[in-house]
Amino acid sequence: MDKLPDIPWTNTGRPFDYPNKPYAGYQEWHDVIMLHWKADTALIRKMVPQELELDTFNGNAWISIIPFTVRNLHPRGLPKIKALSHFHEINVRTYVTYKGIPGIYFFSLEASKQMPVIAARLTTGLPYVKSDIWREEGMYSGSSQKYGFQFYINYKLGDPLINKDNLDTWLADRFRLYVKTSGHISAIDIHHHPWPLVKLVNRYIKLNYMVGGITLSKQSPDLLHFSHGVKVATWRKKRA
Repeated sequence: MDKLPDIPWTNTGRPFDYPNKPYAGYQEWHDVIMLHWKADTALIRKMVPQELELDTFNGNAWISIIPFTVRNLHPRGLPKIKALSHFHEINVRTYVTYKGIPGIYFFSLEASKQMPVIAARLTTGLPYVKSDIWREEGMYSGSSQKYGFQFYINYKLGDPLINKDNLDTWLADRFRLYVKTSGHISAIDIHHHPWPLVKLVNRYIKLNYMVGGITLSKQSPDLLHFSHGVKVATWRKKRA
């Protein structure tokens, strides 16, 4: 199998093996902010396709907002295209399993450019939308009048998280995405090094996301992380 440079092709740290077939694309996730909230399990259950089981930690469901910057995205064997390869993203997600394999289910994904939104919707069926997103050192902001999304955080970085505990790993190190399209569940596999995490200090946060019966507003996250990023191999969507 043709392998990408600089990605550790080992299953260490993964709960299941990466696919034994050629990857479909490459991208890098940079300066990743991870905000996590405990969530009402009954409400989350109503918002997730019935085919997927909720994944809980000590009986709690979780919902996360993950803002970051995508760089160098391109299909395998093809050059980067400026309009597609670099953009900011914010996703809102929860945690699920399907036939025993843990993964992520997305409620929404925002991108700062229209072309990645169109491409992702066509190739994956994930619910991407276009939003106005910008960032600078210590600040990340996004808004969408059409969808009512609003996000702003002013932050500083703390010390590296040398020893991740079980919850840190459970939230961060996920290697499969699930999406329901055409009436069935599909999976998208990814592979990267386990997340190197840094403690994040929230100076100020303002957000407004209505996800089903859950409103994320000024409520402080239960847990915050930051990562300088990972290099990622992705595979094509497949029926799970």
